[in-house]
Amino acid sequence: MMIGTWEKELHDFFFNLEIQNDILCIGAAEGYYAVGLAKSFPDFEIYAYESNPIYLEFLKDNATKNDCANINYYGLCDRVELQKRLSESVEKPLIICDIEGGEIDILDIEKIPLLANAKILVEVHEMYVEKCEKKLLERFSKTHFAKVIKGKKRTINDLPNEIKFIKLFASESRIVNLMNEGRPYPMNWIFFNPLKNLNA
Repeated sequence: MMIGTWEKELHDFFFNLEIQNDILCIGAAEGYYAVGLAKSFPDFEIYAYESNPIYLEFLKDNATKNDCANINYYGLCDRVELQKRLSESVEKPLIICDIEGGEIDILDIEKIPLLANAKILVEVHEMYVEKCEKKLLERFSKTHFAKVIKGKKRTINDLPNEIKFIKLFASESRIVNLMNEGRPYPMNWIFFNPLKNLNA
């Protein structure tokens, strides 16, 4: 995160992101996205859900240090809470979901029909739920355009130009190891964009 290569595959997505309504961060952890989006889009409300109380305190502290007043904090987000939040939101909210396999339970458009109105960026955890990506793509095939964003292994070429000077102090293998994200293999993400938004 400090080097600037964390989930680098999503950089273009967030750089080109157009926010039209509230943002829901489900699995907000210490606030990498919740705080970043709160700073980038101060006129929109961020609803940050984090079930781990330790991470929730990190998130609040992170938001305070970055002067973010537009973050609303919550614990666990289940289907009931998500349905409630979506029912209180106007059209086109953005959902960012990273809950270690729980995405297959909560992102169920049959049980939460209001998901049809939402833009969704979800990290897929195949190591916890077999064929999770395939199941999600099938679920949203009639309501959303889907783009799979493939995760990649880091190489020394991923090192940002601004900090290439660290090559003077560390070996290539050490630097690549610093950019690794502690995952068993690169993760994929899916961005679901409502078809009715594209046709509007």
